[in-house]
Amino acid sequence: MTMHVLDPAPGTVTPLAFHDVVRAAPVLRDVVARTPLLRSPEADDLLGRPVYVKAENTQRTGAYKFRGAYLALSRIPPLDRARGIVTDSGGNHAHAVALAGRLLGAPVTAILPDDSDDLTRSAITALGATVVLHHPDEIAEPLVRRLLAQGHTLLRHNGHRNLISGAGTVALEMMQDAADLEALLVPLGSGTLAAGAALVTQHHPGVRVFGFEPSAAAGTQRSLSVGRRLSGTASATSACCLRRDPARLPFAIIQQHLYHQVLTVTEADIARAMSVLWRYFGQVAEPSGAVALAGLLAHSQQLPDGPVGVVLSGGNIDPRHFRQGLEATSPCADTA
Repeated sequence: MTMHVLDPAPGTVTPLAFHDVVRAAPVLRDVVARTPLLRSPEADDLLGRPVYVKAENTQRTGAYKFRGAYLALSRIPPLDRARGIVTDSGGNHAHAVALAGRLLGAPVTAILPDDSDDLTRSAITALGATVVLHHPDEIAEPLVRRLLAQGHTLLRHNGHRNLISGAGTVALEMMQDAADLEALLVPLGSGTLAAGAALVTQHHPGVRVFGFEPSAAAGTQRSLSVGRRLSGTASATSACCLRRDPARLPFAIIQQHLYHQVLTVTEADIARAMSVLWRYFGQVAEPSGAVALAGLLAHSQQLPDGPVGVVLSGGNIDPRHFRQGLEATSPCADTA
C-alpha cells in the first residue's frame, strides 16, 4: 500500500508565493466563514491608533486552522481521501481536520495525548472522527506508521504548503477589508499563519507583518538568532497552541521576510490582551488567540504609528479557564 505524507522531504519543496494564497481563496469561499474585522473606538483610544481585530475565533471550529485543513484535504485525490486521514496534532488542528474530513467524505483519525481536555475530544468525536489516545510522554509515531501502512494520509499541523496558503487567506481578507493598514500582527507557533501573512504582504509593500510568541516558547526568535531551526526550546505557557518548534517551510518564509519582526510577550501581557478583547470587542479569546494583541500592548513603540490589523486566531477555551484568564494565565501543557 502506498504511504502518503503531506510534508515533502527536504529539497523537494517549491517556493510558495502570493498567487498560492489567491488560488486558495475561491476553494474556501463557500466553505469557510469570512470572519469580521472588528473596531472599537474605546480600544483605539486605549491603544493609541486605529485597531482592526480579525475575529477568527468566530471561524468554523473556532480557529483559523479550518482554512488550511479544508484546503489541504480538498487537494487530496478522492480515492486517497476515502482511505482515511490521520493527524497526530491535537487541539484546534485536529478539530479542523475532523470537520474538513466530514465535509469531504474522508474518515479522520486523531491521535491525541491522553491528558487532552474533554472539550477537545468531544468536539472531534462529534464530527465523526476517531480519537486514539496515547501517553503524552510517548511518541505517536508507531500509531501513525501503522495507519500510513493501511493507506491513510498524514496531515500534521506543521507547515504543509496548503496549510500556509489557507492561513494566508486570513491576511488576504484583512487587506481587502481595510486597505489603510500599516501592520499585521499575528501569533507565532509553528509559523503557518505568519508565513501566510508574509506572502500576502509581498504585494502590499507598505504593510509590515509582526509575529509574536510567548517568551516561554520563543522558538522562532531563538532560531532566527542562530540562523537555523532549533527544537525543544519551549517551556510551559498558557498559550498552549504556540508551544511549538518552528516548522521548516514557514521558518524559511519568516527568515526571509520577518527577520527583525518577531517579538515576545509575557504571560501577564497575554492575560491583559484577553481582558481587552473581552471588554472592548466582546470577544472570547483563548490565550494563544490573544497573543497578537498582547504584542501590540507590549511593543507599541516598535510598531508603525498608523492602523494595525490584529489576528485573534482562536477562541476555544472552556468558561472556567476563560474567567481565570481575564485575571491571570496559568502555565499548562501543550494541548494543540
